Amino acid sequence: MEYVLVSTYPKEGTQNIGDKLIEQSTANAIRTFDPEAKITTVWRAESWEAVRNSIAESDHVVFACLAIRKNMSAVYPYLEEILDLGIPVSVIAAGTSLPVGSPDMLNKGFASTDVDLLQRLSEASCVFTTRGVLSQTFCDQHQLSRAELSGDVAFFDPRFDERRFEKPAQIKRIVISDPHYGDVYAPVLVALVEQLQHLFPDAEIECALHGVNPLIEAKCDEIGLPVRPIYREPETGLDIYDAYDMHAGFRVHGHVSALKRRYPSYLLEQDGRGTDYALTFSRRISVPCHRTAKPTAGPTAPVQPPAGNDTSHPTPTQPAAPEKKTPRFVAPRAAAELLGALIAQDALDGFRRFHGFETDISDFNARTRMAVKRICDANNQQ
Repeated sequence: MEYVLVSTYPKEGTQNIGDKLIEQSTANAIRTFDPEAKITTVWRAESWEAVRNSIAESDHVVFACLAIRKNMSAVYPYLEEILDLGIPVSVIAAGTSLPVGSPDMLNKGFASTDVDLLQRLSEASCVFTTRGVLSQTFCDQHQLSRAELSGDVAFFDPRFDERRFEKPAQIKRIVISDPHYGDVYAPVLVALVEQLQHLFPDAEIECALHGVNPLIEAKCDEIGLPVRPIYREPETGLDIYDAYDMHAGFRVHGHVSALKRRYPSYLLEQDGRGTDYALTFSRRISVPCHRTAKPTAGPTAPVQPPAGNDTSHPTPTQPAAPEKKTPRFVAPRAAAELLGALIAQDALDGFRRFHGFETDISDFNARTRMAVKRICDANNQQ
């Protein structure tokens, strides 16, 4: 059978290796049930002209971790065209990035056109799974009736199915996954390094760059923290997670990469994606670290005269608007200290917090297998 896999991996731009992991895991899950599958991968934001033929000739279109965001028609500019063709479609491990802490979080920023398009996709889908309980709640709130929780497809990796979480003999090597929003989170990264150096003074600590991140790369160089730019090898870069005893950091797929290899991992939740995982796991292994807007002392740039016939701005005969303070984002360094407290107690307890956590991962993978089997069985019955 011929499948088109709609991927969120940007070959240009950030080159986020976590998106490549989602793409690979989805393809591997399909091949588990359809070893002869022909899989063509397209990027979610390509032009319709670039992907039309591949999609029109396919037997099934699979969205690998559908990114549920505001302005869905811009995030997936050819989604309506796919639905108009009537080709079988499925969604594996849809995920949101909701503004945690904002009023009306489940609706904020989503227009009725976004919801209508998502409802249409849900109704058309053979399978529609979500990767976390927050994403599932969003889908329930907006009547995406086919949606069901599965967990992240990125956990799917049969190489590690038989592994169990065990007490580490010692913590010799630690990997930190780099933060998004480097200009805001560099101080938190420094605080995290300080915590880990204090707790494990003899351990080697490195930073894995999951994407292009020049500000964080420069900060690591400044503080003498070795950097591994794993995004440069998108197919195999995450395999470096085999070489460590513990992960602590900011990337959800650094978290996943460590956990599925069955060693301790801790996440600083930067946004709704991290919170989605935190709410889904059966035990607490992360700490919120959301950025917030804070005003600076300086005014904004002077208001420029409007162009054309717009008269809504001040003119020489109107009073000037009061000066506004420019907002900027800040992130709490204290979150690294809270995570340090969690890790310190776990180290004393032999990391028993993780004992048995493989059952969570096994459950996610079982749900993924069932969902993908339904896709493949549906294709075979056509």
